Amino acid sequence: MSDPVDSCHFDGIFQQKYNFRDWIITTRRSHILESKCSNSCPKDAELKDKCLFCQYEEQFKNIPHFPDMTFAKNLLQVENKRGFGIGFNCLNALKSLSYSSPPDVKVDSSEDWLKARADCEHSKKVLRPFDWTFTTTYKGHFVSDDPNLQFKIEPTEERINMERLKVKDDILFFDDVHLFEDELADNGVAQLSVKIRVMRNIMFILLRYFLRVDKVKVRLCDTRIYYEAGKDYLLREYTSREQDLTSSPLSTEVILDPVELSKCLPLKDFCNEKLIFPK
Repeated sequence: MSDPVDSCHFDGIFQQKYNFRDWIITTRRSHILESKCSNSCPKDAELKDKCLFCQYEEQFKNIPHFPDMTFAKNLLQVENKRGFGIGFNCLNALKSLSYSSPPDVKVDSSEDWLKARADCEHSKKVLRPFDWTFTTTYKGHFVSDDPNLQFKIEPTEERINMERLKVKDDILFFDDVHLFEDELADNGVAQLSVKIRVMRNIMFILLRYFLRVDKVKVRLCDTRIYYEAGKDYLLREYTSREQDLTSSPLSTEVILDPVELSKCLPLKDFCNEKLIFPK
């Protein structure tokens, strides 16, 4: 008998909470960020007193435009009852973007992207190059600022037991949360989402950044987090895969399917870590 899912609606938000052993899992889904200030916020107001759009605008002055669909209220958080844990949201993902160099995708799409937003007040403020593909190496953020409630991060040879995940078992809780998406001025798509699946003794999270620049490049940056009951750590595996479509074309069916792409794209970067629970 599994714990029931506690779900509720408030202020246009659908939130779910689920208790899994010593963990409290929270997912939240809502509408996209508004495109302008909704409260006529004074410029000298405290950040916390401003509307969500103005909070984002103030914290991301070097972004000429947010993604077309910025799910500013969406989140996935997994918190241990002792107070430590890991979370995923759009705010922290955007903070990890590169603000010092343009993207390595050299196509006209970047010009199209900026022209499509020429009337945006943000684009007039650009002072430095910006990665218009929104490529992020974000792997989640720790939910506590308390130094006594931080994971100890260590490299490890232990791998996530993918075969264990393939075993048919009852799924006690599942959710799929979108963090952002942009159509790159109709030249492809850049999207970030996070999924969670909970079974009897296992919790598995997949954070996936997917980039498709039509006829140019495809890229996948995946962060997988795995917890097995009885362990005092999480396994976190990060992989980055990409392929140039100008020299090695893939079928349309594969290009449009991130699941199939993950099976065939060349590996560019890999990192495997243990997130050891605080004592």
